[in-house]
Amino acid sequence: MKLNVTLFVSFTLLSLTLAACAPFSPNNRHAGVCNEINSQMIFSGGTSNTRQSNIQNAEKPFLQRAYTKDNCER
Repeated sequence: MKLNVTLFVSFTLLSLTLAACAPFSPNNRHAGVCNEINSQMIFSGGTSNTRQSNIQNAEKPFLQRAYTKDNCER
């Protein structure tokens, strides 16, 4: 009987802990978008081609807005 109560309490605490952490894990719908935007932001301007670098630097504010809009910072 005491073992059953202990298991129930342990399971309840584990469930509550996992539920509390759920909002901070990336969901599948945004994960691909966030990874793509993040990699574009990291590599933006990382080219020796001046024209391509200027294009990437011009796109940077749009990428930042998309990153924030899609809640990628969680």
